[in-house]
Amino acid sequence: MIYLTRFEKLHTPENPGYPFTVPLVAALEGIEFASPVTVFAGDNGSGKTTLLELMAAKLSSVRIGAGNRGERRALLEGAARHFRVTRTRTQRLCFYFTAEDFSRELEARTEIRRDAEAALREIEEGYGGRSAYARGLASMPFARTIGEMDAQYRSELTERSHGEGFLDFFGKRLARGGLYLLDEPEAALTYFNQLVLLNMIRDAIAQDCQFILSTHSPVLCACPGAEIYELRPEGPVKTDYDSLANVRFLRMFFAEREKLLRL
Repeated sequence: MIYLTRFEKLHTPENPGYPFTVPLVAALEGIEFASPVTVFAGDNGSGKTTLLELMAAKLSSVRIGAGNRGERRALLEGAARHFRVTRTRTQRLCFYFTAEDFSRELEARTEIRRDAEAALREIEEGYGGRSAYARGLASMPFARTIGEMDAQYRSELTERSHGEGFLDFFGKRLARGGLYLLDEPEAALTYFNQLVLLNMIRDAIAQDCQFILSTHSPVLCACPGAEIYELRPEGPVKTDYDSLANVRFLRMFFAEREKLLRL
């Protein structure tokens, strides 16, 4: 299913600041989406994250830690009014996801669990002379917090490898009819787990989902049927897998590894 078919700039404001100072955004006219999976590839600083964040702001995407907006996000949300999206229909959910946001979520979960466990210890110590009913009543909200965290995933995210937790966390948020914007998810994943993520994406496409992801990863760029754009200062350029700069470099590295490492 394809929900978002076009993202385009209406106009550049007078005296433009960020994000219009990013060459990609300055040059952008519009970008088409004709596949359930679209990949944005490009070097560091090419504008991948900025473009995806602009789209997320325009689509009012759900994001982890939405309460912590920050100056950058406020600028992007203000800039989004200068853009337009075209849809075939409205998706049930639009979710914007980054490996950085996931790391912050892990830190927040660790703190919540630590505080709940400390509160339970204090109650156990402070209610020594009270009835079991009184101790149970005081403990209930903190025990419920820990119980809900334990039940939410196969095991607590903070007790697993970063990549395993990332996949479980993201998998719990995949729902039929969703539009998902993923910003460099490979930052949390080994090459094997990137392949696992591709399989999750494939299964979700069968559930009428659409994906747009920015990535450096040759594994994620190889998503079957994906439409690939290489992001350049002059704008997005539709390309094929074998023509991607990172794919060509990696092949050259494998072929000439010993020679390159002697430089």
